[in-house]
Amino acid sequence: DACPDEPEDFDEFEDTDGCPDLDDDRDGIPDVSDACRLEPEDVDGFSDEDGCPDPDNDADGILDRDDACPNEPEVVNGVDDQDGCPDEGLIQLLDDRIVLEERVLFDFERARVKHAARPVLDAIVELVRQHPEWALMRVDGHADVRGDADFNRRLSERRARNVMRALVERGLAAERLEFRGFGSERPRDHRRTEEAHQRNRRVEFVIVARRGADGALQRTEVRDETDASLD
Repeated sequence: DACPDEPEDFDEFEDTDGCPDLDDDRDGIPDVSDACRLEPEDVDGFSDEDGCPDPDNDADGILDRDDACPNEPEVVNGVDDQDGCPDEGLIQLLDDRIVLEERVLFDFERARVKHAARPVLDAIVELVRQHPEWALMRVDGHADVRGDADFNRRLSERRARNVMRALVERGLAAERLEFRGFGSERPRDHRRTEEAHQRNRRVEFVIVARRGADGALQRTEVRDETDASLD
């Protein structure tokens, strides 16, 4: 017995030397207060009292050692998504939907993608390339309420197809893309104003299938993102 005057604390850590081990991982936090008594705390100013190492403080998937902003989660938007810092960008990924901060705009009753949309398309391509597990993305075309329903549906289909072609021209594989036209069925803004019409003339990008680690294809349950009426 290396400690004949102190009883061993049988805690499955060096229980054969006869000495109590009050801080198994020697991180300065007694075992009675240590939630991870066999893993030393990484003292980095983040939850340092629980005794557990926190390799990814902000839980953004980028380990602290590689994270330029370890306490601020990365915003995945195609802008420096590997540095671990939130960045403002043209697009934002929310669940299984790519949301445009600057919308892909079309002129009234036209399907040609405006020149101003090119940076947005470039950002989408970059984001999709960062996610090879995205097996299929749907390009949804929408029109405003002006014009008859059949015209709007055909117009929105042409818009979605043209955007899909633009993504393919930028290097995305065509088999990872599909398109659909909704016409004016799903307005984001129900007001009858020019601003509302511009919001409703849009294209959205929805991740509809992912490929798992085993190679199996999984369809994604997509929630309708239609906005409620605005007061």
